Amino acid sequence: MSEQMAKVIADYIIGTSAEQTTTGNWSVRFGEIAERFGMPPRCVERMKEDILDELYERDVCLDADCYDDVFDIILGLDYCGIEEEEE
Repeated sequence: MSEQMAKVIADYIIGTSAEQTTTGNWSVRFGEIAERFGMPPRCVERMKEDILDELYERDVCLDADCYDDVFDIILGLDYCGIEEEEE
């Protein structure tokens, strides 16, 4: 179950960050993830290595790290929510 949940959480992190950043840098706290998926933050803590592995499996994720209670990721700019300028 936790492997499948790690995939779902990684999808959420990638999707949210791609929509919300134009620089490719994004951080998300365990508490936000826990609230979103209805679980205690300690569950996210226990899955953090699996979640990081899942993030690294995605081509969109150039780098990912976890410190304290935060996932910090860098996405390729091609995947970010950059609005094209009108000419």
